Amino acid sequence: MLVLEELSKHPVSGIVATHDLGITRLEEKHPGMFRNYCFEIELSDEMRYSYKIGRGVARNMNASHLIEIMLGKI
Repeated sequence: MLVLEELSKHPVSGIVATHDLGITRLEEKHPGMFRNYCFEIELSDEMRYSYKIGRGVARNMNASHLIEIMLGKI
C-alpha cells in the first residue's frame, strides 16, 4: 500500500488487481487519486460472470469460492 501511496505523488496512472481489501481504502484516504472498480459473479453451484466492470468493491469473495470449488474437486 505504501508503494501505491508514493506513486500517487507523481503524474502516473495504473491498474492494480488485488484481493487485499486494505488497498481498497485508498479511495477514501485519497479522494480523486484512487478509484475502486470490480466485477461480481453469481455464486451458486456454478459461477456465472457478467463480464461488466462497475464502481466499488466486490461484495462477494469470488477467489475464496474458487478455492472451495477447486478443493472440493481434488
